[in-house]
Order: sequence, then structure tokens, then C-alpha cells
Amino acid sequence: MANTLDGEEPKITVSFYDETLAPGKPVQGLITIMHSDKDAIPLESFKLKDQKLNPTFLKKTEVGNGLVISLYQFAIASRQKGLYVLPPIKVKVGAQEFQTPSMTYEIKPDGSSGESPNATAKTKDGDPIIFALKSFVDGKSELYPGQKIIVGYFYIFNNNIEITKETLPLFEAGEFKKVGAQQVSNYKQSGLGIRQIAQELKADKPGNYRLGPSIIEGKVYRTSSRTGEKEYISDVIRAEAPAVNLLVKSFPDRGKPASFNGAIGEDLQFKVEIQSLPELSVGDKLTLSLAVTGKGDFESLPMPDVCCQPGFPGKFRLSDFPPAVTVKGSTKYFVVEMTPLSSSIKAIPPIEFSYFNLKTESYTTLRSAPIPIKVHEAPKGAIAPEGPTEENKDENKIWSEPKNTPEALEISSIYPITKEDLTSRFLGTLSAIWLIPMGLLALYLQSQLKRRRNKPGVEKVSKKPQEILNEADKTNLHALIEKSLMQALFEKGLVSRQDLSPHELDERGITGEVRAFFEDLEEARFSGKEHLSYEAQKQKALELLDKIKKAD
Repeated sequence: MANTLDGEEPKITVSFYDETLAPGKPVQGLITIMHSDKDAIPLESFKLKDQKLNPTFLKKTEVGNGLVISLYQFAIASRQKGLYVLPPIKVKVGAQEFQTPSMTYEIKPDGSSGESPNATAKTKDGDPIIFALKSFVDGKSELYPGQKIIVGYFYIFNNNIEITKETLPLFEAGEFKKVGAQQVSNYKQSGLGIRQIAQELKADKPGNYRLGPSIIEGKVYRTSSRTGEKEYISDVIRAEAPAVNLLVKSFPDRGKPASFNGAIGEDLQFKVEIQSLPELSVGDKLTLSLAVTGKGDFESLPMPDVCCQPGFPGKFRLSDFPPAVTVKGSTKYFVVEMTPLSSSIKAIPPIEFSYFNLKTESYTTLRSAPIPIKVHEAPKGAIAPEGPTEENKDENKIWSEPKNTPEALEISSIYPITKEDLTSRFLGTLSAIWLIPMGLLALYLQSQLKRRRNKPGVEKVSKKPQEILNEADKTNLHALIEKSLMQALFEKGLVSRQDLSPHELDERGITGEVRAFFEDLEEARFSGKEHLSYEAQKQKALELLDKIKKAD
């Protein structure tokens, strides 16, 4: 975690010892300073009304994450009964001078200070109380939608304290989405108990948010050695942390690309490759792999809106299933399936990916190169997907307004319902009896066709996996490796469909080895540094085919 004091001022609080708030007694108090461990605090820098205060240094305690707490005891002249104002106390912390706000205190005849939160600095047994709350923001306090930060609190105390009230607005900010659960850790430093509570947040809506102040209240207690019950030894004490300001900036409208859909990162790279064969027919499945590499929050990085980009509407139909997504190291992969709708398609159009560069605070647009493909007409008898028609060729066509009044219905042609229409009849009409012999004939023809296909000497259309792989060369190696291995897994009964994406394979057994092989090839291709030669890739595929063949 980063230093929680970056960009923040030290926190200085002043409280009084309750027993000294009585007539004729010197008023004593405690100065608590939470600051960076790199900052020195000279004793001579403490001033009250520009006069040296001369406090006594008590102790310094490390809190963690570069924070320390320094304690100082001070005394001022005695007072008579009445309400008084303590002027600001000035002190130099590091290279800067800071001061506390003015505060009131009351001297009462019985020494009781009432319910003032600054009036109790000791237990009823006379021990000094340390009870402090520190808020922190790990990350920039100015961010954009989609960015994440970690916020939280330090509870700092030196006694057993039962918390009776918590107001923690950093954890209740509805304008930020919580990411995961709170992380809580408890530890001790130099006699102080410290509880650290952290929560990761994701900015959602632009705005200027003031979260706070934050408050905790409680009572000091000890456990009776005789009864085991709590015995409270202080009044209600309170600790407060100042408000935290967070600014979520809107993405600028100037220069915003049409393809921007909220992606953010730094120095990202974008690459598109075809995973299926580049020669196919209308209606065949076409698979693309989109890879985004660089520095960013890849878990929430959205995929480019391929369906809406120029060249895709009316020519390709995207799969109804969501894309397969994989995050590996500093790369996020999207595997997209689509179907070509026309044999006139000559290439997969360029795909545009736009993101907001957090380093430069400007938009960057990356565009892939077109990928040549050859699309044949659908085989005779095959049902081709519906392509572009005269009505949907023009994507900007304005739809006609609906008619205000419906056309009249022709009532005379509607026959009335009879009693026979409300009762069910066996087989409906006598003509339905002909369905029985027709069904038996269909079953007979189906059995004859199946027997003929199983006869020896009948040529099978599909090639064997090894034959497919033997046809591979450097131009189509990856596509034919995938086709041969997936067909081998299907024929062995290890996958339910031959057209599964490699990313959908089970990670166990031989299917897991095949999936890992595909992922290694994919990562190497996108990085441009293939660690296996053409011959080695082909040999590895042959070894996997042999393993699939021998698998139980």
C-alpha cells in the first residue's frame, strides 16, 4: 500500500485531562500528532499565542505504512469557574507549520467537563487515553469512471474500547461500487492497538464527492477478574477524521471516438487474428481472437462493440453466445464467433478499439488491419442464414410511421363456433388415418439409409484428423491444427461438439493439454515471438493426436 500521507497534512488533535478542569488547578492536556515518520517535530516550534508552549515529549509510536503518532503533554495557567477558549496551537511538522483550530473548555467547581468530546483524556483510574481515527486513500483522489482506489481507516487506541457508534462514510459512498470484501487487520505497535480496515472501490458516476467527517465513539473498559464482566472506566470518548474529497471526472467530450465504450488503461496494444480457416461458405462459423495488451484493469475492460462497427452490420451475424474471455498476464483475450451472410465478402473489416489513456488523459484509437477471407455460396440444399435484404441494406433508413387506425375486419367470412368444435375427436378426421402408414414408411426408409452407410466400401466424406494435419503448411498451420485436434477429441467422445472453441475445453486430462497447447500458440502469435518452429508445432500436434487416440 502506498504512503497514506501523500498529499495529506498531518492530523493534530488536542484534548484535556478531565481532572485538571477544576478551579485553581493548572490545566493540562495532550497533543496527539499523526504524521509521516520522515517528518521531524522540534519541541521549540510549539507556540500558543506566539509564545513558546514548552510541552513535554511522551512517546512516538509507529502505526505502519509510513505513519507514526507522537504524544506531547502541555500545561497552561489555572482558571476560575467559567467557559474559556484555547487559542490555536502552532507546531512545525517537517518543513511546514500547522495549527489547531480554536477550542472551548469549561472549568466547573466539581471538575466535571460535561459531554465535550475534547474533555476526557484519562480513564477514571487516571491513565491517559489514546483514541484516534485516521482515514486514508491509497491512490489518486481525482479519477475517472472505471478506475479503482483503496480507502479505509486506522483505529488507534491504548485501552480496551467498546465501540458504540461508527459513522464511516468512505464505506457508505453509493456513488462508488465496492470491489470485494473489506480487508481487516489488527496488530500492535509500541503498546498501541491498531485496527486497519480497507475497502477497494470503483468509481461509477462523475461528480465531486465530500465523504465525511468520519466519527467513532466508545467506552474504555476492563474485564473483571472475579466475574468476567465488563467494567466501564471512562465516559463516552470520541475520535474524528476530517472529510475526504474525491473527484470523479467525466470523460471529455472533445475528441471522443464513436467506438469508445468506457475502456481505460495506459499504452494499450490491440491485435486481431482469425482462428478459423480463411476459406469458408455462407453460414459457416468464423472465429476471431481479439487481444488487448498493456497496463490496465483487465478484469473490467470491455470488448469493442464489433457488431456496430462499419462493414459488419448486414454482412456478418454475431453469435448470440457471449464471447469467451481469458486474462493471461498483461493480456486480455476475447474470442468472438460470427457467421458471414454473403459470398461477396472479401475481407473481415478493420476493428476499431478506443480507450482513454490515463497517462496522457486523452483518447487513443487503435485499428486492426483487414483480414482477407474467401466466402463461397452455401452448398446446394443447405439453409443459409438470412442475409441483407432490400429493406435492411440501408442502415440509416427511416422507418415509416405506424398507422393511427387499423384496417377494418371482414366479419362475414368468420364462421361461428359449433358444438363439435369444442370437443376433441380421435384422430380428428378420417383422413388422419393415412398418417400411420406414412410414418411406418418413413421409419423403414431411415433404417435402410443407415444400413447402407454402414456397409464396407462406402466412402466417407470427412478426412481423418492426421490427414488434415498432414495438409498443413505455414500459411494455414494454426487453423488446421485446431481443426484436426478438435475433430479427434470429438470422435473420441471427449467433447460434445466439434465446433467448440479451444477456450471452452476442460482443463483436466488430455483436453486440458490440448487447451494449454492452444493458449501457448495464441499467446506466442499475439506477442509476435513464437517460441516453437513450424516443424515443432506440427510435431507437438501429432503427439497430442496420438495421446487422444490412446485415451480411455
